[in-house]
Amino acid sequence: MAIFFMIIAFIFYLYLFIAWALAVVVSVVEESCYGIEALRRATVLVEGRRLHGFLLIICSNFVAFIISQGYKMLLGDKGFMNPTINVLFSVSVSILVKIFLVVAYTVLCLECKKHGREERELYGSLEYTKEPTHDN
Repeated sequence: MAIFFMIIAFIFYLYLFIAWALAVVVSVVEESCYGIEALRRATVLVEGRRLHGFLLIICSNFVAFIISQGYKMLLGDKGFMNPTINVLFSVSVSILVKIFLVVAYTVLCLECKKHGREERELYGSLEYTKEPTHDN
């Protein structure tokens, strides 16, 4: 029963983590938006696309799990005799998954903006302006 509650709590945590992870991207992508304001903005942006973000986290955790289990299966119970190599492999896989997630959340943020009809803000103004010329 305790394992069941732990699994439910973990899924709930991942579901809530979507807005938090998107807030990190929003604070970098948008000017003058940081802290709690970025979290509010991310919560508004992810409205209607929360399932996409949730599936993104689930799939990335599943891929990391498969890679780590495949590593253990290939090397057996002993693994490499040097534990430093085991730690180095684990950290490398973790970093690669995090880099993938940051890129994927950036794409999700842009898709949420496009879905929310914020294309003018996303791509800027489409008006032509005359550039000043200097005659020498």
